[in-house]
Amino acid sequence: MSEACRQQIEYRAQVTGQLLAAAARDPMVAYDVSTLKSLATDLVASGQVAYVSFLDENGVSMVASGPGLTQSGPAPQTSDDTLMARAVTIEVAGKTYGSVHFGIQLDEMTARLAAVRQQTIVIALGVMAAVATFSLLLGSLLTRRLNELNAASHEIAAGNLGHQVNVQGTDDLADTARNFNRMAKQLAAVKQAHESALSELRQLAYHDPLTGAHNRRSFHSALEQEHRRVQRTHTPAALLALDIDHFKSVNDTWGHDAGDDVIKHLVTVLQHSLRNIDILGRVGGEEFAILLPETTLEGARETAERLRVAVQDNPAVRVSPDGQAPLAAIPFTISLGVAAFDPEQTHTDELLKRADVAMYQAKAAGRNKVCVSALSAKPMEQAS
Repeated sequence: MSEACRQQIEYRAQVTGQLLAAAARDPMVAYDVSTLKSLATDLVASGQVAYVSFLDENGVSMVASGPGLTQSGPAPQTSDDTLMARAVTIEVAGKTYGSVHFGIQLDEMTARLAAVRQQTIVIALGVMAAVATFSLLLGSLLTRRLNELNAASHEIAAGNLGHQVNVQGTDDLADTARNFNRMAKQLAAVKQAHESALSELRQLAYHDPLTGAHNRRSFHSALEQEHRRVQRTHTPAALLALDIDHFKSVNDTWGHDAGDDVIKHLVTVLQHSLRNIDILGRVGGEEFAILLPETTLEGARETAERLRVAVQDNPAVRVSPDGQAPLAAIPFTISLGVAAFDPEQTHTDELLKRADVAMYQAKAAGRNKVCVSALSAKPMEQAS
């Protein structure tokens, strides 16, 4: 393998490691095996990596996905001629929560890069030869066509891979122009595939792979941003904390796959009832939080009650894996806590705590209820 090729694959491995670490950090901290399993399965299925293995802080395997890997089997630790193995440590605030090991198939990447490079060299040499030969023999018309090829070469070199040469006639120069256009399209396809892979990894870094809702890290970032806006403008905003009631019994009765279906169904129901500016985040296994900008305490309470009723009236639907068994409904409910932003508070920790306390009060009151943080009333009444 050439040094240039290895450098490109090394760069791909570095970017993949950074994005994968960002996507896995919150599930690793929460020991959310279900989310890690979904993340690993999606990555291997998409072909971005050959295998993924998550180990906890003691080096014990949590999740492993890839050909030849088992849940307890160790991931390859070293690279060879066919596989580039890499590992990234998951650390938060100086504490190690585990590591993620992944591998990139070298033969596939090398073949792809070598094919593009070889074709680029052949076509480039053909263009150069044509320019050198025909510029001496042909008149102004051919000179103009050669100048177009030369200008196109500069466009491609500048990164404009969508540029195409105007093909005229059926002579050798026209064939060269067609080959040049094919080269540009192939290079553009390779670039698009690479950018698409990076986009998918960024999506995994900021969103929960099971539901598509914001993950813990992304949600807390939005919460901090909204808190700064409230401090600056003194406009109202509120936070909802919610949890699925008796979720353990759902898993025990229907199985963990059904539990995942319930969580995904819950997100669908919630998003259908929320505004575009509202932000839904999955902050734990069956725990969620909702950020409600430009919302008073009373408005937040009404929203929470509307969400509670919507979930109560829309049970999840469960079918057999082959889709042949009769439909079965899985009824479930949620308990919600409501807290209003306080512009005088320095950090959002107190807001989160008040919303959680109110949610647990709703559970203690019998579940399937909405409770409002008592400390929220005064600030929000002033804000409204």
